[in-house]
Amino acid sequence: MKAVGILAAFAALISFVVTGCQKQSQQTMPADAHGATHSTAPVNLSSAPTTTQKTTPAFVDSAAASTTEATTNANGPKVLEVGDRLNLVQADDHVVLQKAARTTIEAALSAAAGSSPLVLHDESAAPLLDNLPQEFRDSCDAMMAGWGQYAERTPKWTVRVLFSLRHSEGMEAVLAFRCASASDGAQPFYYDERPAVVALTPQSAWLNLIPLAEKSDNGPLFHLEFSQAYSAVGARLAELRVHHSTDNPCCGGGVETSGDRMMTLDLSRGRQALAVDERTEVYSHDDENGDTETVCEGKISYLRDGAGNVESIGTETRCTENEKWLPEIKKRTFRWNTEAHRFDEVK
Repeated sequence: MKAVGILAAFAALISFVVTGCQKQSQQTMPADAHGATHSTAPVNLSSAPTTTQKTTPAFVDSAAASTTEATTNANGPKVLEVGDRLNLVQADDHVVLQKAARTTIEAALSAAAGSSPLVLHDESAAPLLDNLPQEFRDSCDAMMAGWGQYAERTPKWTVRVLFSLRHSEGMEAVLAFRCASASDGAQPFYYDERPAVVALTPQSAWLNLIPLAEKSDNGPLFHLEFSQAYSAVGARLAELRVHHSTDNPCCGGGVETSGDRMMTLDLSRGRQALAVDERTEVYSHDDENGDTETVCEGKISYLRDGAGNVESIGTETRCTENEKWLPEIKKRTFRWNTEAHRFDEVK
């Protein structure tokens, strides 16, 4: 009996020591010098994530970007970080052309035939590109970096003459600066373009870059085509069809937009006079409520005076949602403002 008592006492002592050690291992350590606390409780390493993966990048204002680097996910394609650029800069610079650039564009315009697009040779395009703002030129490489492994080709600038016009005071033209992921003459599938107006007179030579949207590092890509030339009182005007799309070789999202916009440029002043939508498509994906596709079609009409000058432009737009007509028909009228050299909406 005495031996049994001793064994029972010894077992109780062991139980007490084990329980005390378990409690001690679960205690929280005091806060360190920065106010943080650290737990000594064991961590299941197999379930703890080492990186956060995104299937869709979070787009934020470029002013808040803290990095321009892109990281590579060990298990998949590149994951975009804040600050990646997906399109060209929306530049609105006025550039005085130096002698080499002026000589180049004069030679190009002498070969251009009105509205027939002309692609400049690399040697001819180089002086023009050298005159452009550094930020605009650098945005081509930055865009390719934002597209990452999906670009897979060397960034390449090309310059096209979309329209040219000779008159008594000199020459004017509309150019398209294109950045594409292409090499060895391959036809690019993805590219972004910006228009510019060039004016040459005996006294001056300048180029104005025309922005196509609000400044953004991750907006749509733009493709340019010449549409028509016409006049208004006191102005020579050129109209471009501007196709825009958020489709790019890198990243998508829950909302996809595309469409065509008609942009009128005042050639003598080198700036936009009007932009109206001809067609827009918005596709929205929603897991809970289902997908929505909205398509808007606009009819554009031109009212001219007896001399053939455009006095006003009217638009009539109607939309469908998931192929069903919406009741509203939106009509707008824009009248030429001779003093301001633009079309103002009539309210």
